[in-house]
Amino acid sequence: TGRLPFWHALLTEGLPREPLLGYGFMRISYGEYFQSVHTYAAQMAHNTFIQVLMNLGLVGFTIVMVQLSATIKGFVRTSSPQLRLLGVGLLIPILINSFTEFGIFGMTNYGILFYQFLICFVSLRFHGLLTDRERLWLLRRRPELVVAVA
Repeated sequence: TGRLPFWHALLTEGLPREPLLGYGFMRISYGEYFQSVHTYAAQMAHNTFIQVLMNLGLVGFTIVMVQLSATIKGFVRTSSPQLRLLGVGLLIPILINSFTEFGIFGMTNYGILFYQFLICFVSLRFHGLLTDRERLWLLRRRPELVVAVA
């Protein structure tokens, strides 16, 4: 799709122009589009992490990475296995999508929603972390999801 040369051009040609504070939030496409001789003109980086780096520079990128790390750390350290599983189910699709698109902004991204539903379905299918009450509810309402526990 031409993204790798574009990402390379952004990091080697665009970032050195405004490394500390970036070009400004959602301003990578200001006036004329950033374009390298090796790639196409685009309005966004199609990579959340590079987009943040270009928009907000190293300062903003550091803040976003600290926030992301704190979120992951919070889900990992929670005492509830259900919340930990929920965190994984929500974060993994968003992180995977962030490497190929600009996060969850812009046009509706049904890919994230699809993967979140898929992870939730698998989590329910293999529901070793569910309480007895939740298993009974599943048995009554969704018997096709119940798997015999050995």
